[in-house]
Amino acid sequence: MEGALTVAATTLTVPALGTATTTVTLDPKGLTLGVYTGVVTATADDVQLRTPAGAVREAPKATLTIHTLGRDGKPYSPWGQDTIDVAGNKGLVGGTLLTAVGTTVTRVPQGVLSVAQVLDWIGDDDRYNLGFLFQPEITVTGDTEITLDARKLSEVRFTTPKPAEPLNNSVTFAYQRTAANGSPYMGALSTNQPIGAWARLWANPTEKVTHGKFRFHTRFTLGQAEVAMSVGRRGDVLHPAAPRTASTCTACTNRAPSPTSGRSSERKSSR
Repeated sequence: MEGALTVAATTLTVPALGTATTTVTLDPKGLTLGVYTGVVTATADDVQLRTPAGAVREAPKATLTIHTLGRDGKPYSPWGQDTIDVAGNKGLVGGTLLTAVGTTVTRVPQGVLSVAQVLDWIGDDDRYNLGFLFQPEITVTGDTEITLDARKLSEVRFTTPKPAEPLNNSVTFAYQRTAANGSPYMGALSTNQPIGAWARLWANPTEKVTHGKFRFHTRFTLGQAEVAMSVGRRGDVLHPAAPRTASTCTACTNRAPSPTSGRSSERKSSR
């Protein structure tokens, strides 16, 4: 902080059993963003009095409001959100508040930020759905409002020359956002829902970022299904029975077809 601190009176006279004061002023104009420490030293003969001084120069802050829409176009609350300071040095920004259904508010440093939200739902076909909504590059110069729309999600699919399904029910998927200064941040989720066979995974396409790097990735080990089921000529669509969880599910129903007769039995669970 050398040069940023000035002392009103550089010489003081302290009476016996008395005190003397002066004023130290910090001028932040010449300081870049960051944390600063220093000391003010008063000397009298061989006695020194050292007073610590410090300052934090932060970027101006603003309010980032995100409106999230579900697959039906109505407000829908995500169950997770990451906000990352991409251009600065704040890293992961906390303090996000859910102020209304489908609306989050976060105080953020002005600059370039990245936002990721996670939401889930049960579809009309009773299948579990997990969606990632990304906006990896947002320029904030003042209070800002954006909308993340789940109707823009695309399903993550895989195809193979021969029919194949994931060989296990534990799948991990993640995104990585690298800030402009090279600091990497990653968010990851795992689920015991068999993606493809029962659950469906979604993510929205994004533009290429200009600050740092961004990627969304997952990996499946595929193989031939262990069990094949059919129901003759009835034309019913069968899915392997699997446990399901979802924040929006209050009374879920699984239909587990019998491999011997092709009939369906019903199992209900409440959360």
